[in-house]
Amino acid sequence: MIKVWPVAVSGIDWQTFIRESANATGHSPAKGLDNCKIKFSAHAKQIISLMEFVNCETTPSTILSQSDRVLGHLFFSFIILAPVSDLLDFISQSKLEILISPTKKKNYRLGYVSGTLAEWKQSLEQQSEIASICLDFFNNIGLKQVFTDNRRYLK
Repeated sequence: MIKVWPVAVSGIDWQTFIRESANATGHSPAKGLDNCKIKFSAHAKQIISLMEFVNCETTPSTILSQSDRVLGHLFFSFIILAPVSDLLDFISQSKLEILISPTKKKNYRLGYVSGTLAEWKQSLEQQSEIASICLDFFNNIGLKQVFTDNRRYLK
């Protein structure tokens, strides 16, 4: 039995980001989103706006699968309850930061696992139950396109 809970998810101060970016550059990093009829999750909007911040123009409907350049600016932490061997196998194949705590359940540990979205994307290329559960989370918050390289692991 493996359980995974998101506990820290980065967000953006939209008002400040848009106002100060527009003041300094002369264009809004959310212009593409404003003109797009597709609904995106808050996290997808953040990635799209960061891409537009860099490129001045984007096509929001296709940009998520090409967003590796900005993924280091989003941060996620999970607590993961798993057998020691599963947790250590997952972490040994990643660049994620981890804190491990003993649990009351024999041979189980609770890990506090953190990293940028870029680090999560790299880490979730492995085949494991932990990776599958985490991919489901990212899919559910509207970031499936970010993980197109990992699609063979998505349910």
